[in-house]
Amino acid sequence: MKSDSRSFDYEPVLRSPARPMPSEPEPVKAGSTLRHKLSEKPASPELAEQVEPKGTGQIEMELCGPARGHSLTFAALFVYSAIAYFRPFDLSPALSWTFGLSFWIAIAMVAIFVPSQVMLEGRLTARPREVNLVLLLGLVAIISIPQAISLELAWKMFSTTFAKTIIVFIVMVNVVRTELRLKAMMLLTLVAGGLMSTKALIDYAGGRTGGYQDRVALGVSNMFGEPNSFALHLVLMLPIAIALLLSTRTVFRKIVYAAGILVMFAGVLATQSRGGFIGLVASGLALTWKLGRRQRMLAITLFLVAGLAAVVVAPAGFEARLATILNISSESSASARQALLWRSISVALHSPFLGVGIGNSEIVLIQGQVSHNAYTQIAAEMGLIALAFYLVLLFTSYRKLHNIELECLPQPHHSRYFYLSIGLQSSLVAYMVSSFFLSVAYDWYVYILIGYALAFRRIYAGSKTNRIEPQLQG
Repeated sequence: MKSDSRSFDYEPVLRSPARPMPSEPEPVKAGSTLRHKLSEKPASPELAEQVEPKGTGQIEMELCGPARGHSLTFAALFVYSAIAYFRPFDLSPALSWTFGLSFWIAIAMVAIFVPSQVMLEGRLTARPREVNLVLLLGLVAIISIPQAISLELAWKMFSTTFAKTIIVFIVMVNVVRTELRLKAMMLLTLVAGGLMSTKALIDYAGGRTGGYQDRVALGVSNMFGEPNSFALHLVLMLPIAIALLLSTRTVFRKIVYAAGILVMFAGVLATQSRGGFIGLVASGLALTWKLGRRQRMLAITLFLVAGLAAVVVAPAGFEARLATILNISSESSASARQALLWRSISVALHSPFLGVGIGNSEIVLIQGQVSHNAYTQIAAEMGLIALAFYLVLLFTSYRKLHNIELECLPQPHHSRYFYLSIGLQSSLVAYMVSSFFLSVAYDWYVYILIGYALAFRRIYAGSKTNRIEPQLQG
């Protein structure tokens, strides 16, 4: 999508004071946005329907269209993400010099971002609701540190994980300004998922499971080195890959996306992750329901066929592992996780305001284990208010994507926006379900998804602005 030459940065999210309508249409000045134009009353019923379609509600214009700027920061963000995914120093001794490189790239990224952002917008970050909620979570985490049971554990979790996640999220929200940049970030995560799945499946076929017995594991010790985390990443990326497959018109790209989808799907099954499989089913149901509006029976049939294929190609023993979801007492790890769940809920109820301190749940849970549940992780470590912020963050992002889906539904020329809004929603559904079985509240899984959603909303808002602009100029 080409960006308009007159479209630069989006303005701060503030309510503009009411202004009287001019008698003549005002020309649009170069270098300005059209947000104030969209807040005025359209001159015709046809234009009014474009600004606020009937029955769907107006998409919030808190993030205006694609804007120029932050090219160097985006390059640093992309390289930083690539190193975090692939960890080249783990792949070959010849690349050992890259160890620690991500730290210096992150420092350079922030050093470039801060002055650039202030010059472009006069503030450190855009402030849609999701950003405010993430900042509030960060604030609660900081407040929880002084009263934590272990200051060392609390500071370690905040400084090494959550603070980095928040910084990357803030940079991503402000830097990913164009469709090209958004697709580049998405393709990076998809390529990482596809290549890691291919390598893991090859190792699995050769009996190299990395100490996880019959479960596939990665030879790269990144954030996906553990089977459940690896499954979560693949489950979150699959709906996005399907959305890109449906939205592209190029046969070659469709083949590439289809191959990547099959490899990642096989990777999820090979991890034998129960939480990953349940998230996969949930996202599949969401995709089926939304994409099959006009042909429900066909969509449901395809979903059932895919489920049958999963059962057929699943590795030996996976069915017995899935059966423990319903019969928890039949498997020791399932019983242990159930006990951890109840214990973490009890801790949250006994420390409802600030919890026991970020990263401190292992002290009060059973045998030094973590909660294996993102929701009780936040509730036990940072309190019920933090949990409320977290839930609002998830459902706010989902609701706004759903609004775009409804607005694009009757408009065929919006197909790529329609499919991507559904793909991102389904990924969020997958996270909401799968994170019930993993302690990933501070890792960047969901924050990357919400960053994608915010960038997508900015691009979609810009497309609306560019279509309405000629009519506003009269």
